[in-house]
Amino acid sequence: MKPDRFEIHTPDHRKLACMRFFPTVTPSAVVHIYHGMGEHKERYLPFMGFLAEHGYVAVAHDHRNHGQSVKDKSGPGLFTAMDTWDRVIHDAFLVTRASRELFPDLDTCIIGHSMGSVILRRLLFTYPDAADKAVIMATVPPYTGTAGLVPLLLAKTVQLLTKERSRSPFLAQILNKPLLKGYKNSRTPFDWLTHDNAVIDTFISDPLCGFAYTPRFYAAFMKGIINLHQAGCIRQGKNIPLLFISGTEDPVGNFGQGVKDVVSCYEKAGFNQISLKLVAHARHEVLNEHNHEKTYHTILDWLDKQPGQHVQTNRS
Repeated sequence: MKPDRFEIHTPDHRKLACMRFFPTVTPSAVVHIYHGMGEHKERYLPFMGFLAEHGYVAVAHDHRNHGQSVKDKSGPGLFTAMDTWDRVIHDAFLVTRASRELFPDLDTCIIGHSMGSVILRRLLFTYPDAADKAVIMATVPPYTGTAGLVPLLLAKTVQLLTKERSRSPFLAQILNKPLLKGYKNSRTPFDWLTHDNAVIDTFISDPLCGFAYTPRFYAAFMKGIINLHQAGCIRQGKNIPLLFISGTEDPVGNFGQGVKDVVSCYEKAGFNQISLKLVAHARHEVLNEHNHEKTYHTILDWLDKQPGQHVQTNRS
């Protein structure tokens, strides 16, 4: 099964590389995947094929300056003043909206992994009609203004001392090194991703994965996650079915506790259609673990059980 590949053009003249799988049967719904930091949409091909085999239209796109949505010949991760966090969110909305317009009678579920989950959580209260249900995968714990202030100020300081189009391996290390803390005898800097060494080796050898970003990106990302959990923000979104899923050995989600804390924030904001699944013995990439097939079916079962509740897309 090969994906259909297409592009979405943004208002600031960027091209977003997209792909989708069509099922051979009448589709049940559309599932749009938002990938994480330092990776790209192609890593989700097996899961997308699985979804299509089970009756879902599966869609994914490369965020700007990732994968095949790269404008700069120097490669991914080079965020400039034009590449704001708001534009990253709006990019994702444009691709989701295009799918909703192509399949106006189908529900849309968005799955956001890691950074993609941060984009998704922001999108749900910025564009409340963008999705009918969502899977928030491997997300970050609640960050208050105080907790996020130090890394934000650090990123902004490094930004002042770094050329516009220069990456910052220093900031990349600051973010990634603590993620190895809980693991003994780490084989690589990316052991926190999964137990599957083959997946890690492929990730490391992929020039479109594991790169350092410009300081501007790290500052925008840190600013994007601060106060994302606040009830006032969450309530701007619609009370749709949500599945939170993460690994019990994922340091990004504080080994499950941080995800539980996020769920609590949504419950306190009045959301009452929440499911939580902590995948035992799984690290950050639950879709790339040795037991990934079981996780595939966990998500599929949840999707199958959700009632149709399609709404028209906000066309702003």
